[in-house]
This record gives sequence, C-alpha cells and structure tokens, in this order.
Amino acid sequence: MLKRFTNLKLFSGQQSTVAGTKHAIDDVWVDDLWVDGQGLVCSPAPQSPHEVIDLQGQVVLPTFADRHAHPVLAGRELLSADITQAMSISEIITTLKAHLKAQPGTEALVAGAYDRDLAGDGRFLAAWLDEVSPELPIVLHANDHHTIWVNTAALKLAGLLKPDGSLGEVPNLEFGSIDVDEQGRPSGVLREDQAKQLVLSRSVKPTRAENLNALLAAQNHLLALGITKVCDAYVDSDIAAAYLDALDAEELVIDFDLLVAIKPKSHLSEIDEALNLRARFGQLGKSRAQHVNSIQARPQESQVRVTGIKVFADGVLGSSTAAVGESYLNPDGEANGNHGDLMWSDGELAEALSAAAAAALDVHIHAIGDAAIEQIIRVIKPKGAKITIAHAELADVDQLARLAQAGIRVNFQPLWARPDAMMRSCAAALGSKRVEALYRHRSAIDAGLEIEFGSDWPVSDANPLLGLFTAAFRKLPGSSEVHNPGEAITLAEALAAYKSTRLELGSPADFCTIDQDVTSNNELFAIAKVTQTFIGGQPKLTRQ
Repeated sequence: MLKRFTNLKLFSGQQSTVAGTKHAIDDVWVDDLWVDGQGLVCSPAPQSPHEVIDLQGQVVLPTFADRHAHPVLAGRELLSADITQAMSISEIITTLKAHLKAQPGTEALVAGAYDRDLAGDGRFLAAWLDEVSPELPIVLHANDHHTIWVNTAALKLAGLLKPDGSLGEVPNLEFGSIDVDEQGRPSGVLREDQAKQLVLSRSVKPTRAENLNALLAAQNHLLALGITKVCDAYVDSDIAAAYLDALDAEELVIDFDLLVAIKPKSHLSEIDEALNLRARFGQLGKSRAQHVNSIQARPQESQVRVTGIKVFADGVLGSSTAAVGESYLNPDGEANGNHGDLMWSDGELAEALSAAAAAALDVHIHAIGDAAIEQIIRVIKPKGAKITIAHAELADVDQLARLAQAGIRVNFQPLWARPDAMMRSCAAALGSKRVEALYRHRSAIDAGLEIEFGSDWPVSDANPLLGLFTAAFRKLPGSSEVHNPGEAITLAEALAAYKSTRLELGSPADFCTIDQDVTSNNELFAIAKVTQTFIGGQPKLTRQ
C-alpha cells in the first residue's frame, strides 16, 4: 500500500518549505512525501488506497552515511565502562570502580575513551589506575584511539615489567613509543599499534558473541542518529566474524561497507584475505536475497560488502606520530627534530596500491600529516586504485589541488574542525600557525576535490547533526570562538558530504525526523536530536 507522509518540513540545506505549500522532489511538485510499496519515493496518488502518517510538523532530512567509523570497536565501548564524558582523573577512577563492582568476575577491563587533555602533558600514570585494581589488567583507550593508558598489572602482562615490578624487556619499536619515567621504567602510556599490541595481544580478547553484541549495540546507536549507511574503516578477522554472525542472525538493518586492514610487511596476504572475504560476503548476500520478499528488510546483498582495504600512512598529531614536513616543537616552542613517522616505504606503498588496483579493491588511507599526504601523491599511478585519504588534517592548498588532479577523494571528520580539547592537545607541538591551518574543508571543495564525511566514531561523536553544525559554523555549541571561519562550508555542501540520499522520485525513502526547527535557525543543529529513522518508508527507530 502507498504511504503518504504529511505535515512535515523538508530540509535540503538550500531551501525548505512547509509541506502543503509544496516542495520540489525531482522537479515534480507535490504536497507531501509519498512512498510506494517498494519503499521508493513516488508521485502523489490521492485517489489510490494509502496510509497517512502525520509527522506533526517535524523537520525531515535524508538519512546519513558515515563513511569512516568503527562500529564494533565503538560498540565494545558502549557496553563497557563509559569514561567518555569524564572531566577529571578522579572521575575516571570512580567510574571504573563502580563498573567493576557491578561486574564481578571481570578478568580484564578495557574501556574508552579518556580525554588526553586531562593530563596537561598527556602523560598518564599506571599508578593512578592501580587505585582501581592492582591485580586486574586495565586498558583505557585515549580519545584519539592511537594511545592506551594502562595500569601496572597490564604492564606486567606485556612483559614490560617483571612480576616483581622490576624492569622487564622494553623493545625497540619501528613505529610508536612507550612512555618511560626518569629511571627508564614504562610509566603507563603506549602510543600507536605496535606498542599497544604488547598489551592488547596478551589481554583477554572479546568473544565472538561479545563482538556480535557490540555490533548490534552500535547499530542501534547509529540508527538513533539517523545513520543508515556506514563504512567500517578497520576490519580484521574478528570484526569480519561479527558481521557474518549478524547476517546469519538476520539482525542487520544498516548497510555496511567493510575495509580490510593491511600492514606493510604482510599486505599481499591481507589483500588476498580481503578478496576471500569479499567473495564470502557476496555469496552470502546472494543466498540471503532469495528470502527477501519486500522492502521491509534491505536486500541482504547490499547490507554488507567488502569494498576495499585500509592503510595507515602515519600516526596522529596528539602523539606527534603523524608525519609532518616541518618539525614538531618542544615545550619552549622550538623545533625538536621529530617529524613523526611514515609507516610504509614508498616501494611497499606503491606495491600495495598496485595490488589493490589489480584486485579492484578501493584504498582508504589514513594520512594526517602533510608529509604522509606528500608520500601518497608521490607514489600513486595514473589509472590505479580508487583512493580515499582519510583525515588530511595538515594538507595545504597546493596538496589539495594535486589530490584533486589525481582524482583522489578526501574523507574529513567535520567535528574535528572546532577549538576543543582534541585540538588543544596538539597545539603546543604544532604551533599556532599550523593549528589555524587544520581542516581545510572550504579549500578542498574549491580545489575541485570530492569530499565525504565520516565521524571516526568512537574517536569522536557519530552525531551527524552536530557534524553539520560544526562544518558550517566551526565552533563548539554556545561558544563564540571559531576555528578558521574561512574554511566553513554551506549546509548543502555538508549534507552532500554526508552522502545523504536525495529524496527524489524513484529514490529510497530513507529519511529521519528531528525535534528542532532548523529551517528557521540553522544553529539549532547543535542541539537537535533525531526522533524517528525510516528506511524505505518503514520506521526502524522511534525515540521514546
């Protein structure tokens, strides 16, 4: 049966009018939003039998695509101790103690994400977490998710300290670092994956059932934000298994694109694994699609796809591991000789890009520093793999122009383009000039680049309404401090970057309603909340 959604305001970012005074959908003027039995936007048919749904004057937006997130990792944090909003070390400790008291029998505590700015120099001590438990390994992810803070029990588990507390074996790392005290003893913070894995690889791993629960918890959270398409930007075998299990259980509503993680020394075998997973999900999708009888469930072949590989070209600014052309600064504002690190040699990266192109796999590259971006420009080949650079925080105008010329897409995180704790945490090491140049959204569009938005959740809030606000106003809600306003973009451009489905004739009727009239005041995006999410005209979430 047809559906007629009435009493709504459609927000396009350019113009929005109250339904009833007519709004344009694909150049056809209609009074309301009509949806056919296949879940597609259709022409009005008031003479045909139809169901009327009154949206009570709420604003309607197309649903969002988050093109860079980590749902399983974020879901794990949703189901663990929530320290994201903690405003002090003592608040983190209190929260962890309460969590352990409510979860007797816990073998190890892994949670996130703490604000790196809570300790002025970013150096958090294992002894602080020993107050929570001296015996139980505790691992906390920082809000950049490139750093962990651990207690003494976790340092012993990693072999960095011996069982009696004396100095263990501290390895030389190719990438990343381990914070040490004046005596050279590990003090509690490990930066980047090689260091983090010293603990994580020895800690209790989430079970397959726990990963499935994490994925489903993440899906519910994303639906509550009006997000119906997601790119999981780091998939290993455990995470892939969670998606396979969710498909088997027929629990997925959101569409997921998966990027299989590859590393410099093992990239060819990992690309082979990506191809195996692509075939496995494809075959599963075909068999599932035979059981789909209506739009009320998305065709399974579209729900989970392996589309490419994920590459880390460098680290992050907060740990001074992003590869930069100009040296980082010491506390006195002087160059300290550290330029961060490139994770791949030119030859290795070129080989990986060629192998991906031959396999028809897209390549999604984490590149934050300008030196990492320069390396990518240096090694790409014409008619090679389809490349997206994620973050591009320090890309300059010339680099953006060359990326556009090479046909490379950039994936920005709009919520990062505001003067907050994350930005402040790297200000001293970068200097004010480079901080002011971060997140060149306007320059990227003007250079002709195709841009897309992702949240990098759980690194930052997945809320696209807050992302829209930040992209347009580049400030914290309620604040007058603006980060580089010349790089602001329009709401229409921001909606396009979220790859929202246009509500036009023949398109899927994927839309959400929100509780603020942003058509009269765009700054209300900062506080707006999604009230309902529809896929194919079917309600998939209604906020109570």
